[in-house]
Amino acid sequence: MTFLALVVALILVHYWDSSQQFQRDEWFYSLLNRFAGWSFPPVLELLLVIMLPAAAIWLLLELFGGWLFGLVGMGLTVCLLLYSFGRGDYEAAVTRYRSQCGGGDLQSALLSAEELFAADPADFDETGPEGLHRWMKKRFVYMAFERWFAVIFYFVLFGPVGAVAYRLLQIYAESSRARPAAGLAPSVLHYIDWVPSRLMLTAFALTGDYVGSRALLSDAWQDLRNGNAQVLSDCAHAALGLKSTVYNDSGDQATFAQVSEWEVDQLHGLISRSAIAWLLFVSLLTIFL
Repeated sequence: MTFLALVVALILVHYWDSSQQFQRDEWFYSLLNRFAGWSFPPVLELLLVIMLPAAAIWLLLELFGGWLFGLVGMGLTVCLLLYSFGRGDYEAAVTRYRSQCGGGDLQSALLSAEELFAADPADFDETGPEGLHRWMKKRFVYMAFERWFAVIFYFVLFGPVGAVAYRLLQIYAESSRARPAAGLAPSVLHYIDWVPSRLMLTAFALTGDYVGSRALLSDAWQDLRNGNAQVLSDCAHAALGLKSTVYNDSGDQATFAQVSEWEVDQLHGLISRSAIAWLLFVSLLTIFL
């Protein structure tokens, strides 16, 4: 029943994009604001804002999950999964950036970076289009990871409670810059992301160039220090055999536009293949365990 709920949720997201109807976070921001007025220690605040909703969801499923031969529980699980998936329209964002690359529209790409990832355009004054393109690829890889891979990983381990807890931690980490736990939440998220990100790296290697990415994959499984977004991006590049630079090698804006558009296509294809491999792995776990 759990795997069936996952399949139903993924079908709904893919064909009807229905997740946004369930992704209302105002209640969580209200909870954060209420806790902010009570001046809890950062660790206690982080635990409370994640564990209290998780406990409420667990109680809800315990009380009503068995109704109608488990159909109520399945329906609740689908709704909770839809809430847990990543925010925004990933496919539309990738398509828009791909078009901007192909058209050589650097200004629009900068605006996309600001709107999607709160980037500061000044960060790319020295690196130019090369730095922006490299940064956007890294962000898109991590966006795909935190949207689906990590959510499904914690759903398989802990059910819908784990999936929702992961999403709440993501929201808290993004909104905690002005809070006492500003440094704590991203650090916790780094370790929460570590195992599922390494499994995603393995999927990259298996669905891409395994020989070319094997060394990076081996190092990544021993690397606790570097950011997961950077490690994911590096391994994706290796699995696709992409160069570290495009514009600096060609020196030609038209060539850069063509190659950067092609790279976005290749990266999107790798992520799609890895998602399929990940779902096959989860289905095999469900069948044999």
